Amino acid sequence: MILEYIPTFQQVFGLLAVFIVVAAMGIIGVAVAGRHRVSGIGLICGWGVVSLIFTGIGSVSHIPFTYLTLLSALLAIFSYGYVSRQNILIGYGDIGKMVVLTVPLLFLVAGITPSQWDEYSHWLLAARYLFEIDAFPWADLAPSKADYPGYPYSISLITYLVSRTAGWLVENTGALFNSVLIISFALAVVEIVRDGRGESSAQDKSKPTNWGLTAFGFLAVTVLSTTFVQKLIFTAYSDFPTAVILGFAGVAGWYLLDALAKNDTARAKSLAVQMGLALVVLINSRQSNLVLVVFVVAGVFLSGALSPTVGVKKIARYLPLILIGPIAIYVVWNLFVSGNLPGGAQAVRPFSDWQWHILPQVFAVVAKIAVKKGAYFLAMLFFTFWALKSFWRIQTRFDQFAVITATVFIGYNAFLIFTFFAIWGGFSGINALSYWRFNTHLGMLGVACGFYGLAVLSQKYSSRIPYATLGKVAIVLALILPIGAAAKIRFDIRAPKIYVKKVGLEIARTIPKNSHVIILDPLDSGIYAKKMRYQLYGVADVILKTSAFTKETPEKLKKRVAESKATHIWVHTKNKAVDEIVGLALADRTSHLLKRQGNKWQLVKSWPFPGYNLPSDIPD
Repeated sequence: MILEYIPTFQQVFGLLAVFIVVAAMGIIGVAVAGRHRVSGIGLICGWGVVSLIFTGIGSVSHIPFTYLTLLSALLAIFSYGYVSRQNILIGYGDIGKMVVLTVPLLFLVAGITPSQWDEYSHWLLAARYLFEIDAFPWADLAPSKADYPGYPYSISLITYLVSRTAGWLVENTGALFNSVLIISFALAVVEIVRDGRGESSAQDKSKPTNWGLTAFGFLAVTVLSTTFVQKLIFTAYSDFPTAVILGFAGVAGWYLLDALAKNDTARAKSLAVQMGLALVVLINSRQSNLVLVVFVVAGVFLSGALSPTVGVKKIARYLPLILIGPIAIYVVWNLFVSGNLPGGAQAVRPFSDWQWHILPQVFAVVAKIAVKKGAYFLAMLFFTFWALKSFWRIQTRFDQFAVITATVFIGYNAFLIFTFFAIWGGFSGINALSYWRFNTHLGMLGVACGFYGLAVLSQKYSSRIPYATLGKVAIVLALILPIGAAAKIRFDIRAPKIYVKKVGLEIARTIPKNSHVIILDPLDSGIYAKKMRYQLYGVADVILKTSAFTKETPEKLKKRVAESKATHIWVHTKNKAVDEIVGLALADRTSHLLKRQGNKWQLVKSWPFPGYNLPSDIPD
């Protein structure tokens, strides 16, 4: 059992490749942001620069991505030379402490394998396309099998770069990189807490942070966060990167207001660039992140405009530095999509198709979710209340932070409601699908705002707070909690997930290349059909798949199967209708591979389920 948690040598090398890419991008980011950078933001700034290189060049030319990788590597080398000469490569001691404290977590995540729905429907397929084709999905190249090939690629680029560095497709890059993002934002939280406690050296990277506060930063971003969802974080999903990038953008904007209030022009320019590069990555990670960009910029502008020490003129002067990067990459990418991938991204319904009538049901579901996730929503509603209270008389830096956070919270949630009735509609809209998941995108911004407020409040009771003791407790918790939560972190270790991957790899070795496969899985949600499709990538096309949500009658389905060009059928779960469709009495609690023999189906091989009756019997 313990062996399942231990990474293989290849997975350890995959982790090493992640660190190499992170170090390269971090050096680039440090060179751009300089000594006035927010702690931990160097990685995000470097990611922004690399995104501009790949998207700016890769969407207007067929230059292979391998060359762009070499260009980025050269830039990292030159950046290292620059920061060494300028003596701005400081603060690495705190990074080292944070890495040491996260060793148990990194060890666990290194062995994780992809297992979630969207990984197999989009994110892994998008990254795999970049790795194999060495380019974006141009119209004259092979089509992408990802569900949304028109989605931006900043997140998929990380998997590409790590895989190019390693020499093979490192499928768990997303989980590993997100673990590094935990480290990055934890460093920012530490700086914010020190700032809130009134430490004059909070932004001085040459002043090291003690181990206890470093551990507290890690806990703040993980178990003390109201939006820590392991199945979103330790995957290839874009949700946690979105939360971290948005958090950094908000923090950089908040520090920008402080620099403007102090008339520190050099620091203000640096922070505007940092915020702009964070927004480059944010807008180029998810199609809907445009909305987050709009509202975080609006929040910073509004907070600055209402602050007596800043004002409209001061903050407006820095908007070009903030906006030029995200606007440029957004325009370039969307021109590429319109010319090469029409329909490759989600779109708003025509106004006449907006489903206004579902709004009462949507609000009812939203209210139910808000009650269930009360800690998060109470915190965000508190920030909103505080922002409204301070709206016309911003006096403190917490007032500014609350206005930024509340603006994003109100604006983004209004957009989500709009999405449910004007973009999705139907079952997804009525049930406010993924409403909580999307709200996790605001989690790190809330963490930063909340812990700054708590740090300020703690100053009133500093003589009563046993900081040394709490620091020791934080260190112990940071080291042991990942071990205690190993089963929750390694949610990929579930018998059906392991079984389907093993069977899929065997089928891929068994059937001829260019086969056409039908997947029959009438007693499950469809996740394992997605996983099987991925395992057959490059060997067979899945031309039809069924699940518990398939509405076709057995008669119609039987006709479709008979008239299809399928060469094989994989039966995962079965009912009587499946036996009728294939004309065989198949064993229960077993999956089966069939091949077409004229007008009939012949059993090739069967695989009994390992210790369960149905995949749904095993809790995920």
